[in-house]
Amino acid sequence: MPPDRCEFDTLPALARTFAACILSLSILLLAACGGGTSSTPPTGGTAPPPTTPPPTTPPPTTPPPTTPPPTSTTLAASVSTLALSTAGLTEYGIAGTPASGLSRSITITNTGAVTASALTVVPAAALPSGTAMTTTCGSLLAAGASCTVSFTPGATATSDGTNPCTAGTAPVPAAVSVSGSNTNTVSTDVVVLGYGCIDQGGYVYAFDDTTPASASVGGKVLTTSDQSTGIRWAANGSSGVANDAIYGITEVSTSSSPDPTAGQVAGQSACNGATDGACDTNNLYLYYQNDATNAPIPLSQYAAGACKATIGGYSDWYLPAVCEMGYGNPACGSSGAPTLQNAQSDLVDASGLSLSGFYWSSTEYSANPQAIAWLQYFATGGGSAQFSATKSNLLSVRCSRAF
Repeated sequence: MPPDRCEFDTLPALARTFAACILSLSILLLAACGGGTSSTPPTGGTAPPPTTPPPTTPPPTTPPPTTPPPTSTTLAASVSTLALSTAGLTEYGIAGTPASGLSRSITITNTGAVTASALTVVPAAALPSGTAMTTTCGSLLAAGASCTVSFTPGATATSDGTNPCTAGTAPVPAAVSVSGSNTNTVSTDVVVLGYGCIDQGGYVYAFDDTTPASASVGGKVLTTSDQSTGIRWAANGSSGVANDAIYGITEVSTSSSPDPTAGQVAGQSACNGATDGACDTNNLYLYYQNDATNAPIPLSQYAAGACKATIGGYSDWYLPAVCEMGYGNPACGSSGAPTLQNAQSDLVDASGLSLSGFYWSSTEYSANPQAIAWLQYFATGGGSAQFSATKSNLLSVRCSRAF
């Protein structure tokens, strides 16, 4: 081998060895300092700990708007109108024969969520003489709580603006209002009625104080004018009289023992013929509307039909039974002890209403129901009477309704 080749081969080998040492040292230094790009530590080394991202701070939340607590509340009254009867009347015909003048009350309820404050109860107009008002309503009324305003009537009816309505006039109600410093105002019309007052479409002639004390008194009224001054009790549809015995409406008929017993048609009931004009009228109407010869018979041709009209805004009128009209018939009692409160006793005798003449009742005459019915002769100062007459007579009609 030539000597100068050895010289040139030796130096490059040393250089290569030195370069390898320098490269290894560089790799070790980078690993120790956390540098480099390799994720695998050198043999015998330790892996760097995993890096944890910094915690994320949520964006600040905006609290929902705060609703201020309510400061006002709402009152409610149990009735908008409260009618009472005057004291001192005998309610003939009502179960137990109660005395009139029952105390009645209005309930005021706080339907809101906060206490009602500074509560006051004020009648807008003077109550009639002798009528007392009391209340359990204090100055505060808790949410959901109730209190009452009560009235005990005297013997004097509500005024028409000048005189008590028993003179045959309409009463002017006293509006009783309840309110507080943080409430609405509720109002109830209060009237004290007596015989002869105009209410519910007619003259009041009967009361029923067996209704709940939290509601108005019940009763009956008679129309303020005649529905006819000359009409037959029954008609045949051809300008003549109809001689039909109508089921269950004579003065001896009862709900358990009808008279007449024959001839019942769909919808008819066994009536207390002398006292229940509404039942009598219904039997008459059903027969002449559906089953009579030439039915339907025009309502304007027969007495009970005249009371099927809408009068004064009400459509539940009927031809009153004989004992609703007066007394004298054995079924109807006497002036001092009538079977029922009636128009002659309570409108003519007691109230002086100018009502006179011959008027049909809805009650048939038991001895001859085909041809004869009962009538009332209204008269002032005595002389009133009850008669039976043939159905062809042209007599007057006044209608009644219950309230």
